Amino acid sequence: MVRRALSLKDLGAQLDGQQFWQVHRNAIVNLAHADWVERDALGHMSIHLKQHAETLSVSQRFQARVKQM
Repeated sequence: MVRRALSLKDLGAQLDGQQFWQVHRNAIVNLAHADWVERDALGHMSIHLKQHAETLSVSQRFQARVKQM
């Protein structure tokens, strides 16, 4: 029997929506690990994570919710 990996949509449905937010079609962020949000000169938004150098891009679809952070 072959087990299929969970899609991000299915995984997101299993997580606490108050603690985990989808920010891009390929990313869900645990808010406890979000440090700060930045918007560049072109209006692109990204989330900086605590203790990590990389950032997560926020797609336009999810920017309204991220602005609440």
